[in-house]
Amino acid sequence: MKPFWSKKTPRRGFLRNREGASAIEFAIVGGPFLLLLIGLFDIGLIYAGNTALDQTVAEAGRFIRTGQAQQWGEAAFRKRVCEELGPLLSCQYLHFDVRTFDNFQAAQLTDPFDNKGKLKEQFSYDPGTRNEVVVVRAFYEWPILKNFPVAFGFGNSERLLVATAAFRNEPF
Repeated sequence: MKPFWSKKTPRRGFLRNREGASAIEFAIVGGPFLLLLIGLFDIGLIYAGNTALDQTVAEAGRFIRTGQAQQWGEAAFRKRVCEELGPLLSCQYLHFDVRTFDNFQAAQLTDPFDNKGKLKEQFSYDPGTRNEVVVVRAFYEWPILKNFPVAFGFGNSERLLVATAAFRNEPF
């Protein structure tokens, strides 16, 4: 028995064929396939970005929970949080909301959108004091492939990534 690659196959007919059916089929299937690949790549990046945002909120919560952020003020807290973002996320698209409550049942969060459906520009920053319940929310406006969906009429070119952490401050 001979291996399959040692068989001589007739190639002359294939090389002489000039009908172009394969090129037409690829033109029909190639465009949607390429869009599918680009979309899958973008979804993977969004998932990685959301994971990075979750990690950033966990670190920001640790700064608040241990009493470090209470000494910093909002600008220093934002600077420290931006250092934790990593290479995938940019600080210019990041918004955070830090609120304090008496207990977990009283933690009623406000809508992050204004009456026009846009993300609010200003949020609260209250890291609280010892033994208070704190909710940290981070909002990240993820740009989707440089206006790619807008060109095809799919709405705006941003998706909102949200990460939340709720905890009780330590008795620092």
